[in-house]
Amino acid sequence: MKIKFHRLLILALVVTFFQLLTPNGKILFSIGKFNVTLGALKSGLFKSGILILLQLLSKLIVSLNIRFPGRTGAFLKDVFFIYEKLTDENFISNEKEHLTFDESFSKIPQNKKKLSSFIENLDSKLISIWKQI
Repeated sequence: MKIKFHRLLILALVVTFFQLLTPNGKILFSIGKFNVTLGALKSGLFKSGILILLQLLSKLIVSLNIRFPGRTGAFLKDVFFIYEKLTDENFISNEKEHLTFDESFSKIPQNKKKLSSFIENLDSKLISIWKQI
């Protein structure tokens, strides 16, 4: 089980930041018109903690190959199969490395061609995972 702590830290920071957009409770400090409040900070850290805990729990279940009985178990097996396929290979970074473009006289900006190619490759990967279920 490989855990990338920098991704978990980024996840915690992003969730907490967006929770801070909804002020709640005592104002700790202000940055211009942006108020950082105690309630929003606690809520953001709590929500990001739960999200990280669930992600780590999912990785543990996948790595230990835990089986659940019944129809719910079959559903969870499919969910964890998809989760494993999406997280086992670092397929997003692999797709970024394999992007190639035709540099001919296209009027489509280079960044839009990259995004379009990335989305097409991502779609094909997700479809291949769906066919394996």
